[in-house]
Amino acid sequence: MADFIADMGGAVSFVLSGYEQQLISVVLYTVAMVAYSIIVWKFYKFIAEKDIFVSENVNKENLFEPYTLLHYFVFFPVVAFFTFFFFSSMMLFLARDLPFDQILAISATLVATVRVTAYYEKELAENIANLVPFCLLAVFLLEPGYYSFTVASERFLAVYTAADLIIRYVVFIVLVEWGLRIAHHIKS
Repeated sequence: MADFIADMGGAVSFVLSGYEQQLISVVLYTVAMVAYSIIVWKFYKFIAEKDIFVSENVNKENLFEPYTLLHYFVFFPVVAFFTFFFFSSMMLFLARDLPFDQILAISATLVATVRVTAYYEKELAENIANLVPFCLLAVFLLEPGYYSFTVASERFLAVYTAADLIIRYVVFIVLVEWGLRIAHHIKS
């Protein structure tokens, strides 16, 4: 048995000899892709839930319970902002030629669409929510030179000049969610 293990070790060394750098690259890319995929999966599973804030001790059907009011009128705007920021950041890398205000509009539309479809069918919302992140990964893998971190960083600096537009889009997303919550409450 020891001879077999030694022979296998020698065979592996022979096969990998001269290819250590490529193997290191493959390992690093694999680790990065797995980490990115897990983060995206957790994110889109979370944002595609109809009831983002779940508690088994609370009657979710009572719209005016303190728990529900706190979560959907205080915490959801924060979630909406970070979701909007997440999609906007990805769109900055994907859409090199789109003006910044259009990227923000598309991102707001994407977040609102995910939230609306979450009330219709969770699986549809999940598919929409993972579309942009996995497109970004595909572009990165197939066209590594596509991204310009200089252009992206310049666009990130434009956030300060568009703060009022960002606030309007986040308010829009929050109002959509509140409308959906109220309609869902009435329907129930």
